[in-house]
Amino acid sequence: MCDEGPGIALEEQRRIFEKYYRGDAAAQRPGTGLGLTLGRRLTEMHGGTLTLASSPGHGSTFRIWLPRPVAAVAVIASFP
Repeated sequence: MCDEGPGIALEEQRRIFEKYYRGDAAAQRPGTGLGLTLGRRLTEMHGGTLTLASSPGHGSTFRIWLPRPVAAVAVIASFP
C-alpha cells in the first residue's frame, strides 16, 4: 500500500511496528497502536514479511510478502 502523505520520520520508522506505539501524526486520530504490530505478527505467522519504506515529505509504502502455498506451486508446475 502506498500513499503520498507526509512520510514517516526515521525515528518513528524504527518503532512503528512496536506494540502500542503511535507516531506524532497519529496523536489526533483514534487508534490503539496495535494495527501494524498485529499485521506484522500475522504476516510472519504465515512465513511472510511486512515492511515499510518511507522518507519524510515523500509518502510511505507498506509491503506484504507471503510465500506461495506448496499446493499452489504444485498446481502451477503441472500446467504445460
